[in-house]
Amino acid sequence: MTLYNQLSPYTDIQISDFDSNYDVVTSARQQIFLEIKSDIGYKEKYMLPWFEDEKWYKNAFDYCDIVFRDGDLVALSGNKILADNTIKILCHYYVMKKYRVIYRGLQQTDLIPKSIATAKTKNLKGVWYSVHAFDKRHERLIQSQIRGYNGSKLNAKCMPYWLKTEYHGEINYNHTIQHKFYIPVT
Repeated sequence: MTLYNQLSPYTDIQISDFDSNYDVVTSARQQIFLEIKSDIGYKEKYMLPWFEDEKWYKNAFDYCDIVFRDGDLVALSGNKILADNTIKILCHYYVMKKYRVIYRGLQQTDLIPKSIATAKTKNLKGVWYSVHAFDKRHERLIQSQIRGYNGSKLNAKCMPYWLKTEYHGEINYNHTIQHKFYIPVT
């Protein structure tokens, strides 16, 4: 486990990374699985298999970021160091429902800067994430991000890598069309 010292506006959270096989990761996956499963009307039911053992271990994440608030799970994501000297970040990113409004920008304010710091220490050339637009809401979110990354300085202060993020278009990743966002390490 590595504890990350974040410099974000969220001073009440703790971010740590763990090997993807650790018990704390398994416990987090189980909590997420139960939350998704318990919400009958939840659109993201297709995400259930992401957090089951078979799919999770098949992805072979190198490490996972877990965000806690007073010991309570806030968010989980998997990360994978790739052969092209980049890190695929925010894989199967999930924020617990009760924290979504409170930590709306968590990936930009904390998890991306943490990933950039990790890439720097490992002498990697960049980090990237991809988003699957599985519904209209996610498609609008992606289009908003693309517009924002093309020059908006609105979020640059609290999101240090906002203006450095490059939209690389659609890719086919794990048999799914996704939108790729890349951040070079400088």
